[in-house]
Order: sequence, then structure tokens, then C-alpha cells
Amino acid sequence: MNQHSGLQIGSYRGAPIYLKASWFIFMILLIVGYGSHLSAWPALTVADGFTAAAVVAVTLAMGVFLHELAHAVVGAQRGLEVRSITLTVWGGQTSMSTGTPMTSLMVSLVGPLANFLMAGVCQLVWSLTGTADFLGFSIAAQVNVAIGAFNLIPAYPLDGGHALEAAVAHVSRSRSLAMRVTSYTGIAVAALMVGIVVFLGVWNSPVIVVATLALAYFLWSGASRSLKTLSQERNPHNPLTAVSLMRPVQYFDSEVKIGEVLARWDGRSYLLLNDGSAASPSSVVEPIVLQSALSLANQPLTSIASPLAPGYIPGSASSVDIMDAYNGYRYHQLPAHYRQNAPLWAVTDRGATIGVISHKDITEVLLASAKRPPHPA
Repeated sequence: MNQHSGLQIGSYRGAPIYLKASWFIFMILLIVGYGSHLSAWPALTVADGFTAAAVVAVTLAMGVFLHELAHAVVGAQRGLEVRSITLTVWGGQTSMSTGTPMTSLMVSLVGPLANFLMAGVCQLVWSLTGTADFLGFSIAAQVNVAIGAFNLIPAYPLDGGHALEAAVAHVSRSRSLAMRVTSYTGIAVAALMVGIVVFLGVWNSPVIVVATLALAYFLWSGASRSLKTLSQERNPHNPLTAVSLMRPVQYFDSEVKIGEVLARWDGRSYLLLNDGSAASPSSVVEPIVLQSALSLANQPLTSIASPLAPGYIPGSASSVDIMDAYNGYRYHQLPAHYRQNAPLWAVTDRGATIGVISHKDITEVLLASAKRPPHPA
């Protein structure tokens, strides 16, 4: 039995596609329950009702599959590694590596678009036939439109929420801010839904009230989990914050001789080359490089410097932002040569560079955390 506890029904670019056992139960219940409901319609026979229900079930399954496959196809086209596709009673999940905010935005939006495409095909079939034998396609079109629209709600854990997060991250270059904006948007949407039901006076309908409260709770839960993560990330003892990871810096003119630098160096700081300005350093010398340059005393400091990674990390950055730079959105936006050579980022506060963070240091912290024994219960 694989770790997904599901039946592997195929693969995409080597990524397995799993179907959970619960999906079969759901399909049977849908056909039996909805078929019985449709069969009670005066205009339909029992055969018509169950045929329509079967069409709805099959097209729903196809819509969910195409939704997840669309995520995978666009992700792969944008250079992401597709690890697996899993179809469950609740929909589906596509596991992929992390990409840029723009890639995440495209991947998130293409899933609902696949549902709309499926709805269009179903509606076309119904338009060309229009008989009771094909009624299921009309219903299937409505179901797929509803699934696509539902997934576009800008709240976690829906595609619309991930699209909003990606859009905010693209503009602000802050993953934590994007998560916070998306979380509060989800809470606002949940509150708005409840408010609309009360305002319209339809709260007397038990079905509408239960459905609204269930959806509001679903959105609120997604938002609260994200906010809880952000609150935990601000723990001052968290080793993955900018403050914990930051290495001290000293400033030197780029043309100063290495021998003079060694005489003034404190022995531990990273050296920033910016003509003494703290505003926008572009090059850095690591301590280990300076220590190995004793024989180059008459050479300028710039001869052993390497460029800082583009952009910067705020001094207030939590581990969400750190991991974003380490292997997330921001990391994948770096040119290839930075990613291959363990980048160094400037840490800024109020416009001044106050330290640097090394990709190597983040790796060491993560490895140490993985080796640390679990906290006793």
C-alpha cells in the first residue's frame, strides 16, 4: 500500500495519480441518492433519473481530475516538479515544488478555469441534444461552474486564496504579508456571507443556514491556521528569524587594500563594499574568503568580493519570509548562478543594511532542527 492509501490510476511526467477509496463511496452515494431524487420528478422516468445522476457523477469526477491536471500541467510548464496528484472525496490535491509568485498565481487560477471549460463542454452537449436522456449534462454544467466559482473565493485553502497570496507576494515581495492579507480576506468573506444571509432574511431556511455556517467555518478555519502559523513564527527564540540568523557586517571602500582591511577587521564580520554607505551595498566578502587572502595584501578588496543576492530581507522577517528566500518564491526568482552558489542576502532596517544572512546558515539551522530530539510530552 502506498503512503497515499489510494489506488494509483496513472501518472503525469512520472508523478503518480492516486484515487482515494472514499471517492468510490462518494460516487455510489451520489448516483443512488441523486438518482432517486431525480427519478421522483414527474417529467423523468426512473431510468432517466439514474442516467442523469450517473452523468453528473462521471463529469464531476472528470472535472476534478482536469482541475488537478491543469495545476500540474501549468506547474510543469513553468519549471516546477510535480510530485503527485491525489483525488479525494473532498476534491483533489496536486503536490509540486515551489515557484515564483507569478507561477503560483497561474497554477492556482488554471484549476477553476478547467472546471469552467468542462462546464462549457457539458452545456454544449446539452444544447445539441436537449432531451431527457442528456439532462445530466445540463446539471453537470451547473455543478462545474459552481465548483470553479467556489474555488475562486479569495480565502484559504481554496485556489482563490492561493492566487491572492501569490498576487500580494508578487507586489510586496513579502510572503508573510501575503499570508496575512489572504487570511484576513478569508475572515471578511466568511463574515460577509453570514451578513448577507441575515440581511436577506433567508436565515429561516435550515438548509441555507447550515450551508452558510459550514462554509463560513471552513473559510475561517483556513484563515485561523495561517494566522496561527504567523504568530508562532514571531517567537523571539525561533532560530529562523532574521534577527537570529543575521551576521554582523563592517563597511569598507571597494578599492581599499586587503592588508589594510585585515588590520581593521574585527575577525568575524562580513565585509560590505559600498564606499562606506549603508544604503545599498552590492558586494560582500565572507570571513573565510578574507582569511584565505593573506597573500593578497596589496590587492583591492573588490578582487575577492562576490555579489549580494538581489533584493533584501527586512530585519523584522519571520521564518516564513526566511524560508521564502531559502527555497520558496523569492529563491526561485533569483538568477540561476545565485541559486547554484549559496546566496547571501542583505538584511535591512529603516533603509540601512544591518547584517547579512547566508543560505548556508539557514541550511545548518534546518539540519540542526531535524537532528534535535523531539520535546518530551
